[in-house]
Amino acid sequence: MGNNTHSFELPILGTTTICPTGTDTSKVRDMVMQGREMKILPSSVWNNFPWEEVRMLMHETATYVLPTEELISFLDDIIGDKSTIEICAGNGFIGRELNIPMTDSYQQQDDLGTVLYYKMAGQPTIKYPKDVIKMEASKAVSRYNPHTVLGCYATHKWRYDTMSGNDKGVDFNWIYRRVKRIILVGNKNTHKDNPLMDIPHEEIILPGLITRSSDPASNRIFIWEN
Repeated sequence: MGNNTHSFELPILGTTTICPTGTDTSKVRDMVMQGREMKILPSSVWNNFPWEEVRMLMHETATYVLPTEELISFLDDIIGDKSTIEICAGNGFIGRELNIPMTDSYQQQDDLGTVLYYKMAGQPTIKYPKDVIKMEASKAVSRYNPHTVLGCYATHKWRYDTMSGNDKGVDFNWIYRRVKRIILVGNKNTHKDNPLMDIPHEEIILPGLITRSSDPASNRIFIWEN
């Protein structure tokens, strides 16, 4: 499957992927969207559409991980009855279905540098729903004191040693010391520089996991337990 995307990088703010314009998403949008809400559907429905259309819809809606039935079922099972919050919740498609508190720093709305960066890259920004609580990840952990923290495509805080991350990103090391479990839904390439990758963890290949990465074969769910 072809890949006509390219990356736009600015130090400190990180890297974003630019999708080419001109891809018609009307058919997939009609199938999977209900207003601004993305339906919870099996991955087989998404797989009926060309990847270019799916990825462009994710681009247009500022979505990084699709709320497939397979992903929701997996997360629901592993979370169980443990207190859990979602950080970097964005549109809230996943946390809302899991019925857990959803938090986000609202960086793509409130941080001028990020807004300008995304505008330069032609990258749509998240339109945060009212039920996504405006709260930075570390503050959310302090506020809720959860057993489990869920982050879908969450970006780590900027690292000068790897020249990667985001100055407004998540301090994963700080959170790791304060919770029993972290679940990161992401990609081995996209999240390879997350500082927690140096700590023993579980990596799960989940059929039905669809992210915005240009390398779907590297999609993973990473789990750290304390």
